[in-house]
Amino acid sequence: MYPPHKGQRASLLAAELLTQRNNPQRCSEYIIFTHKPLVNAFEVEFPKQHHALHGYDARSLIRQLQQLGRVTIVAGHIHADFEFEQDGFKTYVAGGGLAHADLLQGGFTARVLVGTVRADQPVEFEWALSKMPMEYHCSKKVHSQLESSQSPLLERVQQACAGQH
Repeated sequence: MYPPHKGQRASLLAAELLTQRNNPQRCSEYIIFTHKPLVNAFEVEFPKQHHALHGYDARSLIRQLQQLGRVTIVAGHIHADFEFEQDGFKTYVAGGGLAHADLLQGGFTARVLVGTVRADQPVEFEWALSKMPMEYHCSKKVHSQLESSQSPLLERVQQACAGQH
């Protein structure tokens, strides 16, 4: 729902808020998918990075989502996977699924987020190793960029793609 006060997506959120206020059988949990996290978990380390929504848009959206009750945020954008809590929301950043970390580490380290849904129970989230085959990590673009930069990672990437790790 971005920006939270404009467009069709924002009106969907407003309609849901209105429906929930007038409905005795309220939804007990919402899973909200966003490209970026609502807040910057890296603000201290990387204050100028664009790891989250900003200013009025973020504050407005957070206020609207807090009216819904139990909300979990699933975001990407950041090429890593981690979780944190802020403003009453559990946030999962599930951006490591493309497995760039596997290339850097020379093995399977990238994780994907898996949610288990059961009737009348909160969604249970857990991290699982991606285990994407190494040959899918290695595009011609990656190789050409590493070759042109004479990166020391090139040998590691070639070994990983050849199945040596």
